[in-house]
Amino acid sequence: MELAPFTHDAGLAAAKQQKTFLRFNLVQLALLILAAIAASTKWYIGSSRVDWSGVIAATFFGVGLLLRVVMMQRKDEDAWYSARNAAEVSKSLCFQYAFGAVGYERGESQRAVDSRFVDAFGTIGRNVLLERATIRTDGYSEVTPDMRAVRELTFDEMRRKYFHERIEDQEHYYTTRAAFHLRRSRLWMLLMLVCQVAGLFFSLMKAVTDIGPVGGIVGILSAFAAAFVAWSQLRQHAMLSGQYQNQAVQMRDYGRRIEFVDEKEWPGYVTAVEGALIAEHSRWQGFQGKR
Repeated sequence: MELAPFTHDAGLAAAKQQKTFLRFNLVQLALLILAAIAASTKWYIGSSRVDWSGVIAATFFGVGLLLRVVMMQRKDEDAWYSARNAAEVSKSLCFQYAFGAVGYERGESQRAVDSRFVDAFGTIGRNVLLERATIRTDGYSEVTPDMRAVRELTFDEMRRKYFHERIEDQEHYYTTRAAFHLRRSRLWMLLMLVCQVAGLFFSLMKAVTDIGPVGGIVGILSAFAAAFVAWSQLRQHAMLSGQYQNQAVQMRDYGRRIEFVDEKEWPGYVTAVEGALIAEHSRWQGFQGKR
């Protein structure tokens, strides 16, 4: 089903802001690792008493600090959350409208339902910058022909369509994302443990014998381990894996119950499913420290 143009635009804005935010953080962590590598060596040019490795390390630290200031000024993280929230809320409204949730029942006049839908859209995206807008041929209407067509389906057709395009789609999405975050959580944990074990080995070697410049590898391994931990915490893989798995279970439960829902109960059922999806997004924002 083709959703409101705003939903598409807000999704694009969220994806762009997320990519920018993660790239900035990735570059900053890389700079800290490079600074640790530079600081673990000594580099003199000719008879100069200046250790240029220290200068290089200081440069990396300085660039990283400047990058952090830029990140604080840009506020890409806030922009990402705002756009994602707008995209998810507007998407849910589209499904509520098309499939006749409470407040958008098919028995009401089309004009009243459309007016209520426009009113609900009124405050969405107030803090979202849409840099790439969908080409519009019907003014700023957010009601697409597909959404109107769904409202004209028979009840059985509508029920099947809602199952496949909303419940099954979201269950597959959350299951896939749960597995992805679980793999990433294990990967970063493994890399961190490898660095710690290697760091322990070289630290003991340094304590009992003279291993020369190789001893500097301890600081490098510490920097890598810290970077892996920081990145894993930033992405919150372990938490998201569990959260997404719980949401997938909930979607499967709604999917099992849909065949027992009659036409009279249908508006309440759709409202419950959409409420569960919006509640999950609110919890995600809460875990990220945003509301």
